[in-house]
Amino acid sequence: MAELKDKGKESQVEQGLALEIAPVDRARDAALTRKQDKRILPLACGIYLLCYLDRSNIGNAKTLNSTENHDLLQETGMTNKQYLDALLMFLVAYGVFEVPSNIALKKFRPSVSMPH
Repeated sequence: MAELKDKGKESQVEQGLALEIAPVDRARDAALTRKQDKRILPLACGIYLLCYLDRSNIGNAKTLNSTENHDLLQETGMTNKQYLDALLMFLVAYGVFEVPSNIALKKFRPSVSMPH
């Protein structure tokens, strides 16, 4: 290994840092990235849009038909505090169970984690 020394410094092989790395074909790498982007980005944008619409619907449900006294609070007989408490419980439960459900989806098949 002494012949691998370069100007008195230890070589990467002697330090245990040498790795065999296959040469990267930049054109194939760029083509793969474009292919993945074409498939993943539209799906991710669609999911983001649906999540945004879902969050905004909670506020819309409260104020819909409020001028005719047929809004959510009037129809259910809830006070503003009760509505906010229900919304808080929903958001806390959503935040608590979102991460474990995503982990379960990764670890198990969809048929196991989401039974019929």
